[in-house]
Amino acid sequence: MTTHPAPSGHRALRRGRHSVPGGVYAITVVCAARARRFVPGPVASAVASTLENPLLWGQAVPLCWVLMPDHVHFLVELGRDRSLGRLLQRVKSVTSTVARRVDVDEPPLWAPAYHDRALRAEDDRRAVARYLLDNPVRAGLVERVQAYPYWYCAWEAQGDWG
Repeated sequence: MTTHPAPSGHRALRRGRHSVPGGVYAITVVCAARARRFVPGPVASAVASTLENPLLWGQAVPLCWVLMPDHVHFLVELGRDRSLGRLLQRVKSVTSTVARRVDVDEPPLWAPAYHDRALRAEDDRRAVARYLLDNPVRAGLVERVQAYPYWYCAWEAQGDWG
């Protein structure tokens, strides 16, 4: 019997990963080399504007996102048009292109992998969104997320944050 070594690195993150249309995923993507690419400025503003564009997401629904200085958090309801991997590939590709248009010397924007967690039906989506959006506060960047320039929340945008 031949045994294969356990996958390591990025391959280990992909092991057992599957996408469920309509599933909700909490996702973290880090910048290449954990570089602080999203400090307030033109690159962060351009990437945030791109994330606000519904065309980027296809049938997926971004429930919330927050750009931190060296990473981004998303809460996304997956559509039927793309797997989670394909969606993240598109988001990373488009935002990288936008960053390079703003700064032609921009090094690679994203690390090759991402971390995701599928929410279960009993998980409170709003509580997860609040936790993700509280990252700038916990990091000491602002006292309230509303004072932070790079975030979005579907419930807040609808006036239904509760």
